[in-house]
Amino acid sequence: MEKYDWNIVLAGAHPLGIDAAKISRDQTKKTIINLFNGEYKLTVEQLIEEMCEQIEYKYEHNEILMNAFVGGFLGDGGFFV
Repeated sequence: MEKYDWNIVLAGAHPLGIDAAKISRDQTKKTIINLFNGEYKLTVEQLIEEMCEQIEYKYEHNEILMNAFVGGFLGDGGFFV
C-alpha cells in the first residue's frame, strides 16, 4: 500500500494482476505477456490512452495503474512502462 501512497485503487491493481495470472490458461497468459512485451500492434501505451477520458489529466494515474497490474501479472512487482 505504501508504494502506491495508500491509494486503494492503485494498490488493488497489483494483486489483481497476480490473480489474473493465476487463473489464466497457458495460451492466454502467453498472449498477455506478448502484449506486455510489445509483440502486437496494440501497445501497452495505447491501452493506457484508451483508459483515459481526458488523456492529459489521467494518463499518469492510468500508467501507474497499468504498471501495478503488469507487475503483479509478471510476478516482478516492478514497473513496466
